[in-house]
Formats: sequence, structure tokens, C-alpha cells
Amino acid sequence: MGIRLKAISGGLELLGLIYSIKLLVYRDLADLIASFRSARSTGVSSADFIALYSHVIARKPKFILELGAGQSSAVIALGAKKYGGARRFLAVEESAEWLAHHRETIPPTLMSDMDLVQVNTEATEQYGVRAARYVGLPTLPYELVHIDGPDHDKVGSKISCDIVDLLPHLAPSCLVVFDGRESTARFSRPYLERAGFRLRRHPFTLSHEFVR
Repeated sequence: MGIRLKAISGGLELLGLIYSIKLLVYRDLADLIASFRSARSTGVSSADFIALYSHVIARKPKFILELGAGQSSAVIALGAKKYGGARRFLAVEESAEWLAHHRETIPPTLMSDMDLVQVNTEATEQYGVRAARYVGLPTLPYELVHIDGPDHDKVGSKISCDIVDLLPHLAPSCLVVFDGRESTARFSRPYLERAGFRLRRHPFTLSHEFVR
């Protein structure tokens, strides 16, 4: 047990070092994360922020969709600024209270680079299981989809199915990130794989990532 704890401790120290180095490189991201400390938490870790930011600046997506807006929306918008911004970055939120909070706390310079909108949710059994989904999401050729919503518990479900609904419309080159939503990722996996996506686990986060 002692050896295992030492290994875990050593691993955490290494991760801390890696994050510190990355944030030395991503100074604009480091400043943004520092500004989050005074805001109401949305439960996203620095590792997730760094991963999202890295994905955006590497892939340069023209169409971005975020299901469940928050501080991560600011991180995505900041990364998009590196290449002149996405043609459309749609960040949706079901809660009017949280939407107002995001509009107050996301820097205005980044708010102008996204469509932050409230979208209602509903329950469906279209796929043989009760699932939550946003109502009427625009069907665009999204190249990056970050999934951290909706609140499926509100409709008596454990999963959401938006990405399955959107599969026919996603871009040929696309990255889908499930932010710790393991049940939804497991449900969506066979649909994504049939559409040519492959699963990969990010080495430093709990996210399930599917890429094609």
C-alpha cells in the first residue's frame, strides 16, 4: 500500500509539473484561469482547461458546439482567438440562472466570440432508453463538440443523446469530448464508432475523447 501511495503521489507531482510548464507557455490561459478563482465554480479542473485549449489551437475548428456552457466556454473562445476565431461557436445552457452568471463572469472580449444561448431540454426514448437532449440544436458541420450538459437527472435519465442526434451533420474531421460524462460516453460509443470515430482517453483528464 505504501509503495502504491508513493507512486500516486509521484504521479500527481509529475502532473503538477506538466501543468505548470504548459501554463508557462500558455500565459493567456494562465491569466484566464487565475481570473476564475473569484467566480462561482463550475467544477472544471485546470487539466480540462489545458486539454480543451490545446485541442482548439491545434485543430482550429471553424464550427464549435459546447453542450453545457461555463468557464470552459471562455477557454474555448480564448483558444479560437489564436487563429482568428471560429465561424460559429455555439455554447448552450439550459438554466437561465447559470446563463446570467456566465454572461457576468466571462470576459466581454471573449463573449463577443461566442453565441451563448439558453436552450430548453426534453426527454426522449428514441434510442430505446430514456435520454435527455437539448431541443432544436442547429445542425452545423461541427469540428469540435464539448459535452458537459444537459442535466439529465432532471428528466429522470442517466444519459444524454445530443451527439447521436447530430452525428449525420458533424464534419468529416471532428473531435468529440465528453467531460467526465462516462455513462453518456458509453451509450454514444457504438453510434460514434459506426460513424468512423475512434475512442481515445486523454492522459491527464477524465474525459472520453472520440476523433475521426
